[in-house]
Amino acid sequence: MAELDAAYFHLYGLSRDDAEYILSTFKGIHEATPLFPKNRSTAEHILSLYDEFGS
Repeated sequence: MAELDAAYFHLYGLSRDDAEYILSTFKGIHEATPLFPKNRSTAEHILSLYDEFGS
């Protein structure tokens, strides 16, 4: 799902700042989780994928 979120941010032409703002409006995605590398939060993981897809 994180990959889809990052891809949709790109498809809609949103900047990283816009994506970061949108993610900040959701609750429960800002805590670190062992599901992602380096115990990132879901929001951090989505933004890292956003950066990866943009390069």
